[in-house]
Amino acid sequence: MKKYDKKSADQKREEIENNVQELLKNTLKEYHSNPELFAEAFAFSCNFYQYSPLNTQLIYAQNKGATYCQSYSAWKKMGYNVLSGQHGLKVRIPIHTTWLKINNEEFVKLSEATAAQKEAYQKGMIEGFEKLSFGIGNVFDISQTDFPKDQYPKLFNMGYPSAQHLNICRGIEDFASEQLHCPVLQSNLKSISLRGVYLPEINVIKINERLEDTQRLCTTLHELGHALIHSEKLSRNKPVSQKELEADALSIMIQANYGLELTEARKMHFKNHYDSFIETLKGTDKDPFTEIDSIFKSVFHSYKEHIESINDYVFNRINLNIENCLLYTSPSPRDISGS
Repeated sequence: MKKYDKKSADQKREEIENNVQELLKNTLKEYHSNPELFAEAFAFSCNFYQYSPLNTQLIYAQNKGATYCQSYSAWKKMGYNVLSGQHGLKVRIPIHTTWLKINNEEFVKLSEATAAQKEAYQKGMIEGFEKLSFGIGNVFDISQTDFPKDQYPKLFNMGYPSAQHLNICRGIEDFASEQLHCPVLQSNLKSISLRGVYLPEINVIKINERLEDTQRLCTTLHELGHALIHSEKLSRNKPVSQKELEADALSIMIQANYGLELTEARKMHFKNHYDSFIETLKGTDKDPFTEIDSIFKSVFHSYKEHIESINDYVFNRINLNIENCLLYTSPSPRDISGS
């Protein structure tokens, strides 16, 4: 066996850390120069809300087609294997390190302490404390494993046919009404260009009654984003462009959660809001990357907090529709007999 070289290992870790930092930096630059990609990143993030926003961005930068990622050991625990020759996706992982206080000037890691020091620590003769730091680890996408394809729906939402837009929309409306106390009203907005509006002062969403099902869902999701993030108290000091960008980003994540296509028109809609927000930062001392990162975290948090409840309402609507269809199409005794 090769002798462990601590200096070489530390240099290798530092090199990996620098590569990860450079990857993040380049990704943010790419978002800034091409906001449509940022829209795609939000759609991608709907599958990774259990990860931190930073790790989600890292996964996206390395594999835009990833859908479900876990560590090597997590896949093994489920009974599946990472395929031979697969390279992991780099993510940041928390590292909890116990340090021993030998004296006022000397500290040593528990793992590197002498046998006598460890024994003294166990007996309470030496003070110890835990310190949190972050290192680099690996996760593997489901496509890199032998997880059976026919079992994918158990882990990843493969989407619904276009005919389901209306039922998904109704599930969203049920959630808004019952959980947010925000009714969604089909209204005559006296316009064919105004698609919807959220009124925070009365907590009501109004949707243009002229919209067809697919556009009705898209608009409802956008206004739901406003209702989730932009109540009067939470968004009083936010510029309109920021509100529109946040609502659009959240709606994209929810839309992608149901396997609905992120069209070019949808990306351009997002780009327009992005450009408008960046424009408001000109002439200020605010850093665009910092502000966008803050928006990402806010949207991410809201999605993570509400998506499971939203899914419950949507699935209830879909199941109810399936039951009604079965009831409607069930053959009568006359049909069964063939008479």
